[in-house]
Amino acid sequence: MLAERPDIGPGEWKQRSNHVGGREFVAPHLVEGTLREGYRYYASLPPGFARAAFAMFVVAEVHPFADGNGRTARLLMNSELSAAGGQRIVVRTRDRGDYLAALRGMTNDLNVPGYTAVLGALQQRTRATDYSSLHAAEQDLTDKGAFTDPDREPVFGGLLEAADPH
Repeated sequence: MLAERPDIGPGEWKQRSNHVGGREFVAPHLVEGTLREGYRYYASLPPGFARAAFAMFVVAEVHPFADGNGRTARLLMNSELSAAGGQRIVVRTRDRGDYLAALRGMTNDLNVPGYTAVLGALQQRTRATDYSSLHAAEQDLTDKGAFTDPDREPVFGGLLEAADPH
């Protein structure tokens, strides 16, 4: 996926700590052990949604690579869903804020119900999209405002309102 960027060491564990905003991810010397421990728990989960959601969260939380962690996490999640015969999940531009907020809720408050509700809503939206052809998918996604950037245009009725357990 990142073969065109050899400067970031695609497929190699990160060599330096990485940050997003004020959040520092797992230190480089702890990546392999943290992923091994995560895998022990992952292997105990039933195939399908729970395992996919956990796998995606672990990779996003550990951030084991210099770049491509989110893409890798979503690829792993969708691979697990596909292997179990489940519906894959597409995070639309419009839903990115809610998706990231759900990840932060898991990190900061272990808000499992909010996280799984957002992933479930994204899965339903993916299932409701017409992917019969590239043209059909682009038209359907455009009609649904999927490419709207919520940082530039206000979006109401986000996923988090439905996911708030309080």
